Amino acid sequence: MRPILETIFGEFATGLGASILAGAGFTLLADEFKKFRAAKLCFCLAALWIYGKVLMWGYFTNENFFIRALVSFVVFGFVGVGLVEALHLTKSRQTKAHEEPPASTAPSIVQPKAVLHIPELKFLGLGRNPGLPVTIIVKNQGTAAAYGLKYSVALAVSSTVRPEAESNRFFAALRTAASTELGPKTNEIQPGQQVFFTDYVKEIKTEQDIKDLNEGKRLIYVFVLLRYGDSEGTWETGYCAYYTSNVVVAHFCADNNYDGHPFTP
Repeated sequence: MRPILETIFGEFATGLGASILAGAGFTLLADEFKKFRAAKLCFCLAALWIYGKVLMWGYFTNENFFIRALVSFVVFGFVGVGLVEALHLTKSRQTKAHEEPPASTAPSIVQPKAVLHIPELKFLGLGRNPGLPVTIIVKNQGTAAAYGLKYSVALAVSSTVRPEAESNRFFAALRTAASTELGPKTNEIQPGQQVFFTDYVKEIKTEQDIKDLNEGKRLIYVFVLLRYGDSEGTWETGYCAYYTSNVVVAHFCADNNYDGHPFTP
């Protein structure tokens, strides 16, 4: 058994293997690949390989307890910090990639000149109003003004991640109930301009609710539908995601995230 472990966790094998895995992880984060799960796996395997080397050395070495403890503490600490930072970088890259409109492989659709997009949501602190405030930011990423924006929002709290089919049914109900009548044409959003509106998660009322949310015991599902027009027609934008653990990162639904799809009033 020892010769096998020395082969796997030898200095050369560990140094080369961990370096290759870490390098592969950073390569997979590049814009050309964006394979975030594979990158996380590479980083974790590299750390485990180094940990295995230290554990094997500590088991077979003749050094006293103080030396073994000191070396293990230092290596585990440095490698642990490196792993945490690598995973944090992966999460940041993944969040940025989700904010970018995905490349469509569907048949080309005539794009509207006005394209309203939801770049981010901001969760504010509890106040006098009932529930947790959520500010939804809308930006016109198109080249012409959008007019008559009408929006519909549904906010729901869950203790578990819901199946995609259930999220789809919820969003379909939101689309059915949403108004097809646009607002006045004088209400325009110019290209590059941002507007925002605020709604409230009424189920999040107390500090204990906030604590449960931060600890991952509760999730907030956000469903938003925007409908608007421009000189070329009428369009809608959909947003579907859930938030948990400090409501920083949006976990987007597999469907119902799109910008500038046509609809008929």
